[in-house]
Amino acid sequence: MTAPALPVWAEREVVTAAKLNASVRAPYAYLADMPRVACRGYAPGQTMSPGVKSFLRWGTVTANGFTADAGTQWVTVLDSGLYIVNAQLSVRAGAVQAAGDGVMLFVQTRAPSGAQSNVVTVREIAQQSQALQTITACSIVHLSAGTSIGVAAYLDSGAKPYTVQEAGALGGLTAFMVAPASSFGGSSAQMVTADTWADGEHLDAAAMNRRITRPLSGLYSPPRFACRAMAPYSAASGQRRILPWQAGGTFEQSGGWTTDGAAFTAPASGLYWVSLCAATMRSGPEGAYGSYQMNLLRNGELASLHQRQVTRTDYHASIAATDLIYLSTGDRLSVEFLGTGTGLTWRAPSDDDSTHWGTISAVMLGASATSMEA
Repeated sequence: MTAPALPVWAEREVVTAAKLNASVRAPYAYLADMPRVACRGYAPGQTMSPGVKSFLRWGTVTANGFTADAGTQWVTVLDSGLYIVNAQLSVRAGAVQAAGDGVMLFVQTRAPSGAQSNVVTVREIAQQSQALQTITACSIVHLSAGTSIGVAAYLDSGAKPYTVQEAGALGGLTAFMVAPASSFGGSSAQMVTADTWADGEHLDAAAMNRRITRPLSGLYSPPRFACRAMAPYSAASGQRRILPWQAGGTFEQSGGWTTDGAAFTAPASGLYWVSLCAATMRSGPEGAYGSYQMNLLRNGELASLHQRQVTRTDYHASIAATDLIYLSTGDRLSVEFLGTGTGLTWRAPSDDDSTHWGTISAVMLGASATSMEA
């Protein structure tokens, strides 16, 4: 069902049970049981052919507020809102090339018109023949009612065929609405804590709006941001540097987030869910000794560390990570890059609105929290 409309209270209004149920109980009931979908495991018999991008079919789909198409390749959103999306693919490699095979995972949306767009692209390097390789992708996106979401995969054109793993624990797509906001950007309600009620007090329209409507408005449209393209950068091995982001048309925010292209400044204190997908390329000799980190920083201090290895030269490889971070008003969130390996240099891949090799996004989940502790 669509998120219930928020109440507007008027002076001298008779507050009936029907009004309270529709304007208070119904919004909170919706927020306590919001739309979600879990696609677990891939349908049997799927393989990845070299040089071919293919959409994957799911084994099982369980959902509230989503429907699946007959081929179980797409799940369709029934209610518009902000969604946390996570995808995972596990494949068994064939005989890998000397420097490894590239395996790509795409999270894509499809409009009711049939037009498709990319949410995020991730690529990891499979380095061991006949071994399992797991790739993950994540983002926070706004999905409109009628939009479908699916997962596609691509195998390096020089590789041997791979087998998609069927077990539910080895692959999946989950999407969960965190707020029924009407868009990703635009205005955002101030996050406020509901006042305490007291016996004998006079309740006027202003008090009802302050104690009921304003807290609900914050839950319907919390502070959030997304930046969906990295800016060019380069770094020598052993050199720590802050990843730059394209702060133009790829930056969306609501609630007062700001960015200088290097860090994102929180407009309000609270617990935030952060999603990061970022890719890099190495130059220099090929080999198994090149690793890199993409680390989330809060005010320049390490919040979480994420590391991968890339064995191929001039070839994208990605890190995908999520974290729950407490941010105070004015705290700065950034991403630190560190590459290692003798004789190697590192740089950003070419990024645009169609590939999304680099995305970072965050949404407030807990406005009343004052720290990660109780």
